[in-house]
Amino acid sequence: MLFKREMKDKRSRKIAFLAHCLINQNSKVQGVANFPAMIDPLINLLKKHKIGIIQIPCPEQAELGIGRPLGDDTKQRYDTLSYRKTCSKISDDLIKKIKDYQKNNYKITFILGVNGSPSCGVDVTPVRKGSISVLSKEKGVFFEILIKKLGKNKIKIPIFGIPETRKVGNLKETLKKIEKIV
Repeated sequence: MLFKREMKDKRSRKIAFLAHCLINQNSKVQGVANFPAMIDPLINLLKKHKIGIIQIPCPEQAELGIGRPLGDDTKQRYDTLSYRKTCSKISDDLIKKIKDYQKNNYKITFILGVNGSPSCGVDVTPVRKGSISVLSKEKGVFFEILIKKLGKNKIKIPIFGIPETRKVGNLKETLKKIEKIV
């Protein structure tokens, strides 16, 4: 016979979904990691506010592997049918997890992408204009798909882009914005 017990433990019931490379800089394309392992100031903020972490699988790594070359890292490079299918599957899995946590009274505090990424860009994404790469105020391929699917499922969660470099934003300022909502 199974008994339903009230859970009394120390969990915070707060969760954040983070782009893979925010927790594991080793997964980034060679030559673009800005921290040796993880974005320490971000992890410290999450620890301070007792927010658990769900690591979003890296769609670039899933599609091309860890040894993918640095090169034409633009939205157009990844905007293929095969890559969109990979992003769609990862998004479906994330939405299933989000619904499960929410159904069980967890608060999803936010989702974090990476501004400057052709896949996980939230506000700023590199795009090809002619023969050069420029930054554009648009979403990366993966976050474009994820955000659309969140909307279709009527899931409203704050989404922020952690700047990949100083060109696309200020990490300290972004962390201050995030801290205001936690």
